[in-house]
Amino acid sequence: IAQPEIRFSVVAEKVRGSGAGRATLLSTSGSARGWRQSAAAVLGDATVTDVRAFELQSESTGWSVSGLISSPTGGRRTRDSQLYFVNRRPVDPPKRIAKLVNDTYHQYNSRSWPVVILSFSAAQDKVDVNVTPDKKTVFLHNEEVLLGDLQQALTELYSAGSQGPGASLS
Repeated sequence: IAQPEIRFSVVAEKVRGSGAGRATLLSTSGSARGWRQSAAAVLGDATVTDVRAFELQSESTGWSVSGLISSPTGGRRTRDSQLYFVNRRPVDPPKRIAKLVNDTYHQYNSRSWPVVILSFSAAQDKVDVNVTPDKKTVFLHNEEVLLGDLQQALTELYSAGSQGPGASLS
């Protein structure tokens, strides 16, 4: 999802019995344009039906954040569609950031979990990836200020969408 220019396929092969042969389970084109197309190719169209584009440029921290996040009327019953990337590397969600995103979303829809695909980008000196051997746990520099900027942007995103007709505040 974070690198839509890479094409890949997942193929299952059954060598014996009825139905022997190959079946393509998942395939991406390598030419997806934007977060919505690349997420739909991997997670399916249903996952991205009710999401909004999210963009944040934090001048004070040097971080930029882009991706997709559920609208207040969207969401899923589980957290299975929450993906975070730092400099295009998949990471375990930073706990405070994931909590902020989920808590803010739950102010507008307490019955489901948001689909979250967020990519954080900054210079290499703004992130420490050498926390665990698998490099999936990261520390973000200026995280406190970034949290404030993220909170403000999420509140603006959700409050703007909650004023339209048919929007529900659960």
